[in-house]
Order: sequence, then C-alpha cells, then structure tokens
Amino acid sequence: MIDDRAFGPDVSIWDDIQSTPQKVEMAKAKAKGADFVIIKAAQACYVDLDFVWNWADAKADGLLRASFDFLVWDVDPNKQADFYTKLHEKDQPELGYYVDFEWWKTIPSNALAICDAFCNRVENNTGKPCGVYTAPAFWLQYGSLDPKWTKRPLWIANWGPSKPAVPAPWGKEDWTLWQFSATEDGIAYGCESKAVDMNKFNGTYAQLRTYCGLTPIVPPSNAIYSAQLRSMATQLTSIAGQLI
Repeated sequence: MIDDRAFGPDVSIWDDIQSTPQKVEMAKAKAKGADFVIIKAAQACYVDLDFVWNWADAKADGLLRASFDFLVWDVDPNKQADFYTKLHEKDQPELGYYVDFEWWKTIPSNALAICDAFCNRVENNTGKPCGVYTAPAFWLQYGSLDPKWTKRPLWIANWGPSKPAVPAPWGKEDWTLWQFSATEDGIAYGCESKAVDMNKFNGTYAQLRTYCGLTPIVPPSNAIYSAQLRSMATQLTSIAGQLI
C-alpha cells in the first residue's frame, strides 16, 4: 500500500530484542524509502528503553521524527505530560507530539478527560498541538464529537482498507498520519521484530517537509540536470577509453 504519500514505521522497545546488543537500524528504514519514523518516548512516567538510541539514530540518518507517549489512566496526566515533554527539551520532534489513546487495562469513565488534560499540558509546555493516536472503534466509544479535537492532528490506526475510516469530529480526509499496517517486514526496515507497524503521512514528501516547517527540496533545473548528465557521460567515456 505504498503510494506517493510519505511513509514510515513506528517503533519502540518492542521492535528490539533486549537480549542482543543490536538496536533498531534507522539506516535500513531510510534505504527502504522511509521518509519519517514515529518513535515511542514514554509510558506513564517511564522512558522507553530504546528512545534515546532511536531518537538520535533517526536524526543521524535523515528521517523526520514524530514522538508519542502511551497514556495510562492511573498516573496524573500532568505528570505524564511533563515527563514526556522534558525528554524533548533539547531536540524536539519535527513531525510533532502525539498521545496514544487506546485500550489499556479497564477504561475509566473519565478516560477522555485524562487525555484532554494530557494534551493541554503538552500544548502548554511546547506551544505545539498534541496529536491523538486512536482507532475508529475506540474513539467512537470513548472519544467525543466536540470540534475542539479537530485542532489536534489525528494519527488513525486502521489496518487493511484502501483509505482510513476517520471518526468525527475530524472530517473524512482530515487525518495527518495513518497506521495502515502492523505486518510490514520488520527486518527489512531495521528492526529485530519480524513485523513492524507502517504509516502514511497525508501528503507527499515535499508536503511533509512543508508541514514540518522545513525548506522544500528543489530539484535541479533541466539545464543544470542536462549539464550534470553530459559531465558524467564525458567522465564515463574517458574511463572507458582508458580501459580499452
């Protein structure tokens, strides 16, 4: 399901076998064509054990990065948000912050209020919107139709269909990230896990860079490109002549 939209995996400690010295190799994901990676930073008030490595390695290999925090119900959401954002004080995500709002233990009646409080705190701490990761069925049961949520980017988990099912209050095309698979080739993308989650950005790589506030990559003009090809052809002809 790879098309002209920018794409990339999401990774965490679960994509690394702790009994081996090897870590997730972001260079392999880049070589497979990935444009970005979504990295788990924390859960409750604990840092993901591979976060520091994954965060630095992704940057070194030229992948744009989003970050997410797995929200729990039994820890103060403000404390969770403070812990999460502090991890990014010196190196912020280009593609944004996200809260993972999904099934975990027994869902309390105030689950959405906990999520909202977490998002508000992240937004106050960073000045950036806090996106929401969720699944259609979960949001329909535990989410809200309040249009205020549309100010927060949606990362929707919906495996299999040709286009994601987007729950209200977001519009049908108003998703930012779509986790479309949980069974892509993990080894090929640098993981130790056999399978890895895969995601699309709702736009091309050029649009992704614009979304991240980065300078667009400008391809060479036809004249410059032709000159480069002529130079390469001349060099190859010269080398071939020396070999004859």
